[in-house]
Amino acid sequence: MTCAQGKVPGIIAISFGPTFTTDRAQGFTHALVVDLKDKEALQAYGPHPEHVAVLNNDLKPNMEQPPLAMDYEYEA
Repeated sequence: MTCAQGKVPGIIAISFGPTFTTDRAQGFTHALVVDLKDKEALQAYGPHPEHVAVLNNDLKPNMEQPPLAMDYEYEA
């Protein structure tokens, strides 16, 4: 899952794993968090060929429903 890190500019960190609070997860079983440098990095991340390849080859074939995606800013 971290194969895009170092290949897509602006990625600071990637984490992926199963939830342990299934009662609150609304049917979702895993989370993928990509920490990006800024909003410009987010704009470049979506269409980047490495991201598209991971999405199409690794993630989508293993999903039973469309993913829930959201973007937010925080002060480090």
